[in-house]
Amino acid sequence: MDSPLTSALLALESPPQWAVIAAAAIVITMVLLRKQWTRARRARQTGGKEVLGAAEHQRERLVTKADEILLTIEEISRETRAVLDNKIRRLEMLVDEADARIRELRSLVSGKPAPLPGSPNEETDPVRRQIYELHDHGVDVVEIARQTDLPPGEIQLILGLRPSRSDQPRQEGS
Repeated sequence: MDSPLTSALLALESPPQWAVIAAAAIVITMVLLRKQWTRARRARQTGGKEVLGAAEHQRERLVTKADEILLTIEEISRETRAVLDNKIRRLEMLVDEADARIRELRSLVSGKPAPLPGSPNEETDPVRRQIYELHDHGVDVVEIARQTDLPPGEIQLILGLRPSRSDQPRQEGS
């Protein structure tokens, strides 16, 4: 059983042709093996550097991606903070409106006008308290005006706007 290559070699008429073909085959094989060895040697020599280069490139891509994610998070947090600040302001306004309505409802239920926010009343204004006490002791308007350094017309106005005694809460022992 002869292989096709052996048959072809035997079919050659002269031994020098056969030797030339065999030499050419050996040379081709040697050239191919040398190229393969050269590639393998280069791969061994640069293989570590190529792996390091690929790892460094991968690390740089990951760092860039992480930076992009951080910037996105910062932008979203700024937007969220602005929305929350607006909502807080709106809630504060609604609470103020609700407080005003509660005061108004209380005044409607009690039958006396609601005090305006920041308006003085007997408990917080010592001058009004003094005017009321002097008037309750029978001191006339002109004398009260002299003692408080207020015009008599203002004294009359304050006394005229004074809540009636039935509107005031009763004190124990009186």
